[in-house]
Amino acid sequence: MAYVLIVISTLLFSLQFFFQQNFQKIEGSGAISSFCFTAYSSLIGIIISLSTTGFRLGFSGFTVLIAFLSGLNGIIMSYCSIKAFSTINLSVYSVFSMLGGMMLPFVFGIIFYNESLTFLKVLCVVLIAASLFLTMDKTKRNDKKAYFYYAGIFFFNGMSGVLAKIHQSGADALENGNYLAYTHMTSFLICAAIVLVKKPSALRLGIRSIALSAGNSILNTAGNLLLLIALMTLPASIQYPMVTGGVIVFSFLISLLQKEKFTWRSFLALVIAVVSTVLLAF
Repeated sequence: MAYVLIVISTLLFSLQFFFQQNFQKIEGSGAISSFCFTAYSSLIGIIISLSTTGFRLGFSGFTVLIAFLSGLNGIIMSYCSIKAFSTINLSVYSVFSMLGGMMLPFVFGIIFYNESLTFLKVLCVVLIAASLFLTMDKTKRNDKKAYFYYAGIFFFNGMSGVLAKIHQSGADALENGNYLAYTHMTSFLICAAIVLVKKPSALRLGIRSIALSAGNSILNTAGNLLLLIALMTLPASIQYPMVTGGVIVFSFLISLLQKEKFTWRSFLALVIAVVSTVLLAF
C-alpha cells in the first residue's frame, strides 16, 4: 500500500509544474510574485490540511518546532530558487534539486535511524543519479555564482525529507494533517509579512492567479500527506529514491503528452529510472 501512495504522490508533484508555470506567466517570476504564490498556496494548504483532521488543531511543541523548521526550510529553498533562475542552467538546477531530495533523507535514515544499507539500495541510488545527469543540458553555460545556489538547492530540498522523517519518528508527533497545517502556517505568515512590507499591492491577485495557487496547493498538500503516511511504514532510504525515480518517469510521460521532442538521453534516463525504482521493491 505504501508503494501505491508514493506513486500517486510523485504524479501529483509532477503535475504541480503546470500551475507554477502558468502563475509565473501571469504574475512574473520575481521574488515578490513568488512570495505571493507561496503565501496564497500556504493559506489554502492550511484549510486543506485541517480538513483531514475535522478542523481540529492540536498542539505539540515537537510538531510545532519541526513544522516551523519545515516551513522556514521551504521558504529558503524558494528564495534560493528565485535567485538561481537568473544565473543557472535550469536542467542542472533540476538535477541538484532532485539529488538533494533523494540523497539527504537516504543517508540520514541509514545513519540516524539504523535503516538497512543493502546492495540494491546503493545500486538504485547510483542508477537514479546517473539518470538525472543524463537529463542535463550541457550546452548551456553556468554563471560562477550558480554553484553556490546549487549547494543551497541540494541541501534545502533534501532537508524537507529529513524533517519529515524526524517528525514521523517522534513520540510526541501530532497527526499528519496538523503537521502540514503548522508548516503551511509558517510559510504563510513569513511570506505574507515579507510582501506586506515590500509591496502590499502585490497581494491583490486576480481570480485566475488565486485559482492556480489553489491548484498547486491541493496537489502539494495531497502529495506530502501521502508521503507522510507512507513514511510511517517505509524507510526514508527506500521512499525518497522512489519519489525521485517516479518524478523522472512522470515528467517524461507528461512531456510526451505535450508532444515535446525527446532525445535518446532522456529516453535512457527514463529506462534507468524505471529499472532502479523497481529494484527498490525487492
